[in-house]
Amino acid sequence: MIKKPLTFQKRRGFSSIVTTVITK
Repeated sequence: MIKKPLTFQKRRGFSSIVTTVITK
């Protein structure tokens, strides 16, 4: 996470999108 903050942030953004789709 600390080594690749960009990847973690990108993954979190993708997770947010997936969660929104599942919620809808």
